[in-house]
Amino acid sequence: MAAPVECSGGPLIVIRGLRKTYRLRGRADVEAIGDITCDVARGEFVALVGPSGCGKSTLLYMVGGFLPLREGRKVHVAGREIAVFNLGDRFLATDNQCPHRGGPLCDGIVTGASVVCPLHAWKVDLETGAVARPASSKDICVGTYPTRIEEGVVSVQLPLAELSQEVA
Repeated sequence: MAAPVECSGGPLIVIRGLRKTYRLRGRADVEAIGDITCDVARGEFVALVGPSGCGKSTLLYMVGGFLPLREGRKVHVAGREIAVFNLGDRFLATDNQCPHRGGPLCDGIVTGASVVCPLHAWKVDLETGAVARPASSKDICVGTYPTRIEEGVVSVQLPLAELSQEVA
């Protein structure tokens, strides 16, 4: 029998009220995860059990910070909603709201280095933030932010002025 694990400094993972809802164009929203709350101590073994489609993988992706290839995820940085995208060879970050009607870019379809907004199919370049489609929107863009990866952690750099305003 293994020796008990010492847990100092509180739980390793704390989850409070975690929810995930998928918004589907033309169909009803699908709640994949509803109000999950739990603490996981360092060294504790946790098993997720349930039928196919009940949200086990979604929970692991959200809690583990996994970001599948060619997908985006919403994160909050200094009070700002940012979309982070995994392009395979790099991660890119933009403001999460489409300039058209505020659609969640993180839920869009990633194609090349662009994302197509899930609400009205506006296409946004993830490197520059420029709107590529519709063509009449050439002067509109989305904020983009530099990213870097250190020891498997993706960092998003925001302008210092914006961070200072959040702290003040």
